[in-house]
Amino acid sequence: MNQNYTKPISRMLLPMLIAILSMVYPTSSVKAQAMSGQYYVPGAYPTGFATIKMAVDSLNSYGISGATTINIAAGYTETETGRILLTTTGTSANPITIQKDPATSGANPLLYSYTGTVTFATAAAITTPDGMFALNGVSYI
Repeated sequence: MNQNYTKPISRMLLPMLIAILSMVYPTSSVKAQAMSGQYYVPGAYPTGFATIKMAVDSLNSYGISGATTINIAAGYTETETGRILLTTTGTSANPITIQKDPATSGANPLLYSYTGTVTFATAAAITTPDGMFALNGVSYI
């Protein structure tokens, strides 16, 4: 009995697809690490962030492994759409510093706050305060 057996096309393409993806996205890719050193706003990866919020979100996500400084360019402005919440703490040996970049001259950076709201959805009002930068359980900032 002569049987002509062909693999379904999906079974043939799967190994090829895996090989291509392993070249594009190698398994030994660089993973995000705890932050340490100088970072800049605005700036580009790996030592910069587009916004202060992105820098703080990265601090919260990855923590720190050494003294960490966020340098904000002179004249930089950012309008917030919600609160910036810092939850990562520094230590006496490894503080977190957020400052105007000493290598730049000019006007101080400006953050513009969003507007808080009060909604009367129930008998008790639901309030969204307009404080734009909050520190929660942190030290050595």
